[in-house]
Amino acid sequence: MAAVVIGGGLWWSARTRTHAVRSNTPVPAMPTDIQVRLGKVRLQGISGGKLVWEVEADNFDYAKNRPTLTVSGLKKVVVLNGDKEELSLTASTLEQNTVSGRIILSGDVTVTGPSLKISTPFAAWDPPRDTLQFPGQLTMRFGEYTLACPGATQFDVVNRLLTSTGGVTLATSDSMLRAAAVRVNLAAQSFEMDGPVTVDLSIADIQTWMATHQLPTIPPIPDSIKERYRDYCAKKERALRPMPGRPRPKGARP
Repeated sequence: MAAVVIGGGLWWSARTRTHAVRSNTPVPAMPTDIQVRLGKVRLQGISGGKLVWEVEADNFDYAKNRPTLTVSGLKKVVVLNGDKEELSLTASTLEQNTVSGRIILSGDVTVTGPSLKISTPFAAWDPPRDTLQFPGQLTMRFGEYTLACPGATQFDVVNRLLTSTGGVTLATSDSMLRAAAVRVNLAAQSFEMDGPVTVDLSIADIQTWMATHQLPTIPPIPDSIKERYRDYCAKKERALRPMPGRPRPKGARP
């Protein structure tokens, strides 16, 4: 893949140089720490024989003394699941470690997907686990909720599961929940929070919610549990009943 990308970039560079000679336009000098500069190239990532992400941008710079590819002028960054586009990302700069494959996005990063929008200053893509990692402040909108995460957060793209620790705040209309951690299942549009959990609820919000949601039914108590409880009460009653010739225990019913 690298050979194809570099070959395409070199072809584009040769084409650009030819055009520059005809138009007498000077070619900008390459920085001394850049070994290869490619223009208008598409970069693709493959995992398990499948295309998992794709990047299109104006500038691709390979560092001379570091295993680093820096991409600027981003036009398209997508995370794929087969032929389906799971996520679309925007950022100012993308940097990839060409040895580990790890990608870092920085500068007003936005992640958009089905019923999902994440805003954060910094994000990283971990190829072995197919996860997006957010080490800093993150704001996410999903469904009718807005989630604020100041701590470490990660998003499992394949299973559409987001987890965050270090204190989280979940808001909807005039109500707010605060907890130590949260797990959001975007496929099911549900979430779980770990305590301690504090809740600020609007009465109007509760009434509106109850009008549009059906409360779960409480299952009946099994007959076996009822029978055991009756046996327990009977044994307790017999224990308190005085034996003939013995004084009644203090506090016992006559």
